[in-house]
Amino acid sequence: MKNSTSSEAASGRNRAAPRPDASNAPTLSDADRLDGEALVGRQVRRGRRKLCARLFGRASRMNYVRTPHAAISLLAWLVIAEVVVAQNVVAQDERPYPKLVTVATQANQAELARLQKPGKVVFVDDFENEKSLANYFEIQGRKDGRVSIAHTAEEVHAGKGSLQLTATDNQGKARGAGPVLWLGNKGHECLHLRYWIRYATDYDQGNLHHTGGSLSGVAGTNKWRGMGSAGKRPRGDDHFSTRVEGWRDWGRRKPPGYLHCYTYWQDMSRNQDGNYWGNMLAPPEAERRVPKRGAWQCVELRVACNTIDDRTVHADGELAVWLDGRLYQHWHGLRWRSDPTVLLKRVGLLCYVHEARQDNTVWFDDVVVSTGYIGMQTVAPPSSK
Repeated sequence: MKNSTSSEAASGRNRAAPRPDASNAPTLSDADRLDGEALVGRQVRRGRRKLCARLFGRASRMNYVRTPHAAISLLAWLVIAEVVVAQNVVAQDERPYPKLVTVATQANQAELARLQKPGKVVFVDDFENEKSLANYFEIQGRKDGRVSIAHTAEEVHAGKGSLQLTATDNQGKARGAGPVLWLGNKGHECLHLRYWIRYATDYDQGNLHHTGGSLSGVAGTNKWRGMGSAGKRPRGDDHFSTRVEGWRDWGRRKPPGYLHCYTYWQDMSRNQDGNYWGNMLAPPEAERRVPKRGAWQCVELRVACNTIDDRTVHADGELAVWLDGRLYQHWHGLRWRSDPTVLLKRVGLLCYVHEARQDNTVWFDDVVVSTGYIGMQTVAPPSSK
């Protein structure tokens, strides 16, 4: 088994922590979107201040600025540094960043109908018994009981069973659990992942976690491709991924935090520490929802790959999330891939806590994967014919 310590593209024992400013691009509506030149200028000034502080700090420690000549030399280095910062910011700014279009979609019945058009059911799992676990090619935490089938009434959404995942207390170290599903080598241009999730009444990840369902695009037949690659930007011809998960904003929100999409793709923004942590694509502040612990919630995630024709890679990919049947966020303009062989092939269900100081449990039930909208209704397994 390859890379057996990881259980999805944004997880694994060596998973590095996301940063609060993982997405440097503003998540604003068209009416409120910042002027591009002003944004670049602000980023240049921010980078310049940081470089100035570092250079002057180093010079002071070395007692370097003792003569006019030395001061002029240091000033020249600062000018060069500013040019480098500006070039880097512009290079990043040239990458197309998606636009949040939720409000416009909600107001356009034709567009909403297109987004919510049913498709062909690909996979269904209601976790009625242990046989369900045979569907998954990797299950992190199964051997030591962190993954199991629950049968207690309050832990089951419908039927007789649900999937129970527990990130057990690990004395402040990372701990995770969850299965990963491979949908086949053929892949899909568009998929919806629908699941019901329930957080334990005492669920509290502290700050950093990756708990929720994910969809991943992969090139080729390697089921593990892209897994364990946290902090690295996909090239476009290899993989991409997104997961619906909570973010507490360093304790400003109640656990498990407001839901957003933690996303890796070729045009993602780089963090200030130089790494490419998953960008947090979220609704505007007033629209952000924190799931109620101890209650079931229906989550549906849609990913539509961008189109590619001749040598043109179009920025027309989509990302959307519904909560309890209502459109929560809709993003347009993603270049998920640069190669048409990168297709949606992998699904992950995860409970992962970076600093596990208590047992944290979630339950998943009635998972459905389809090429179109699913909604909250009961779905029969696809026909084997």
